[in-house]
Amino acid sequence: MNKRVGYSIILILGLIPILIWIGMEPLSSRFSNLTSIFTNLGRIFALSGICFFALTFLLNTRLKFLENLFGGLDKLYKAHHVFGTTAFILILFHPIFLSIQYLVFSTNSAAMFFVPTISRMPVNFGIVSLAIMVVLLFFTFFVNLKYNTWKISHKFLVIAFILAVIHVLLISSDVSRNTFLKNYVFTIILIGIISLLYKTIFYKILKKRKKFIVEKVNKLNHNVLEIILKPEKDIKNYKSGQFIFVSFKQKGLKEYHPFTISSSPSEDNLKLTIKESGDWTKKLNSLNVGTKAFVEGPYGKFYANENSEQIWIAGGIGITPFLSMARHSKIKSKIDLFYSVKDAKDAVFIEELNKLSKGNFKVHIIYTSKGKRLTVEDIFKRVEIKNKEILICGPVEMMINLKEQLLNKGVHNKKIHMEEFNL
Repeated sequence: MNKRVGYSIILILGLIPILIWIGMEPLSSRFSNLTSIFTNLGRIFALSGICFFALTFLLNTRLKFLENLFGGLDKLYKAHHVFGTTAFILILFHPIFLSIQYLVFSTNSAAMFFVPTISRMPVNFGIVSLAIMVVLLFFTFFVNLKYNTWKISHKFLVIAFILAVIHVLLISSDVSRNTFLKNYVFTIILIGIISLLYKTIFYKILKKRKKFIVEKVNKLNHNVLEIILKPEKDIKNYKSGQFIFVSFKQKGLKEYHPFTISSSPSEDNLKLTIKESGDWTKKLNSLNVGTKAFVEGPYGKFYANENSEQIWIAGGIGITPFLSMARHSKIKSKIDLFYSVKDAKDAVFIEELNKLSKGNFKVHIIYTSKGKRLTVEDIFKRVEIKNKEILICGPVEMMINLKEQLLNKGVHNKKIHMEEFNL
């Protein structure tokens, strides 16, 4: 329900300028012929596009009320991605539809619409903004960039946004001719600018971070580490299934990265179980005991009612939130954990989980190296699924596939919970 409310609010805010625009002139005059249809579609795409573009910066602030509104920071970041993509598509079609009016003369005239000229400076800002967006989003969607490279490249979208705002300010348009529309659009743009300033400048000053010391670094297998952090003060309460952003005061490890907490809320220390998946995580092998760590969070709402019967499905390192849950002493209801890994050496903490497997808590291990992949059919054969809460954490493809199988089996969508945090 929360996620739907969040999406609805952003969608309405992005569509309001179209409603204002519709009331400005009779639609019959705006859509009287094919040329005017494409021209005016281009205009309304721009109105919503710039608003959605501005609102994506708001969705990137990690503000608590937004996390609550969308039902978790992972869901919030997914919304950021969805509305960012929507903004790009709308802004892309804005000049394409406007250029169609020049096709009456020639294809060359339509193509020249996209070429910057000195006589059209307001238009030039829009063209350059779009070009930056096209290049950056091409790399985002079609090139597998390293996390740090992607994060740096993403910052250039700020330049694209600023140029787009300048374009809106200078161009003669419906926005400049209607006071109500102008005030609304620039209010949304102002929200985007304030959000941008908060995230890039004031966030580091205003955001409270907790201080820890690296107490131990355990190598669990060839590519999985357990990092134990001792707090300088008491750990702020967190729930099993939540994640944090952590930075270490050591060369090459100062960038904040998100990791799910694998310790129980009842433990004195904070534990992170991390799989090597990039340059930054590989550097954690050299992390020194005694190094200061700075923690931001907790975030996320990947948990269900403690009193409900549950099925947990973990793939690989997706075991981390369930480790925290299993270690928590407050398990009251019947739990079945399905743990899917390639082979025995990848089954970190299997001995501990087997020891915890008693009474209401039962562990089912699936080794995929034997050619067997976990399916919902396998789960149905072992346990009763009806009326149970189902939590899934693992590779994105695995989660989507299992959710689709569950829905096909008649499981209600509200009973399925997925950890969707994927940068």
